[in-house]
Amino acid sequence: MSWIDKLNSLKKRSIDNEQSEKKMIFLNEKIDNFINWYGETFLFSEDEIIKNQEKKKVRNLIEKMAVWYELRYPEYEINRLMPCSSQEQASVSEIMFKNNPYITGLLPEQTDTKELDWNEFYNSEVFIQSLPWEERCMFMKRKYDTMVFLDPPYGSAHLHLNPHGVVEISEFVSHMTKKIIQDEELINLTAKQVVELFEAKGIKLPVNNELEKNIRYSDNCEYRTEEFLNCVMYRIIERGGNRIGPRRGFYSQKSLKEILIFQ
Repeated sequence: MSWIDKLNSLKKRSIDNEQSEKKMIFLNEKIDNFINWYGETFLFSEDEIIKNQEKKKVRNLIEKMAVWYELRYPEYEINRLMPCSSQEQASVSEIMFKNNPYITGLLPEQTDTKELDWNEFYNSEVFIQSLPWEERCMFMKRKYDTMVFLDPPYGSAHLHLNPHGVVEISEFVSHMTKKIIQDEELINLTAKQVVELFEAKGIKLPVNNELEKNIRYSDNCEYRTEEFLNCVMYRIIERGGNRIGPRRGFYSQKSLKEILIFQ
């Protein structure tokens, strides 16, 4: 290799490293932004020490999930799924089941257990269920309040909602709206559809109504889970470096989306 080729090689490596550093800084900023948003939206303590401790727990959970995915898909498994020149002759399923001294010493030689697939065995649902309750709450879908008042604190108009925010019973809304909206019109509408109906009829809900408050909180919970999982993917990419990171991040998308189904 001539000195010109060496110079070009070093220049390309320098550019690649610079781009990689910029990408890592960008991903770190997105994680920081999410954690700060989480603190402002869900942490109401005025004690900054307590708030910082809770925010640190969220960061630790992001790290825990990134490590879980690395355990589920070690580097050699990612290389096997997306072949490259550095492929090791190793299989995580064989390591965990066929060559596991605990299993070989406990079970007969010819056992179906040794045919298990590690990736499926250590799946998203099992991982989430293995977490402590405090951490599992991050993935739980927000349930609407069973009863919400439209004109608190003194009004009587209210809705009975199911956990998904669908109106099952409506009472005294026709009185509140001077019969512009009848109570029976609201049955089987979602909370958001009720708000849209009020807007279409030109009726403004009171600022402190519990219906829109429930909607905002539900939307925040949905965003919290989705953006948290995005941050896990960012961390997976960061931890894997330039080569393995993007590959592992690509495969993590399916597993992280599965978590949304288990809510």
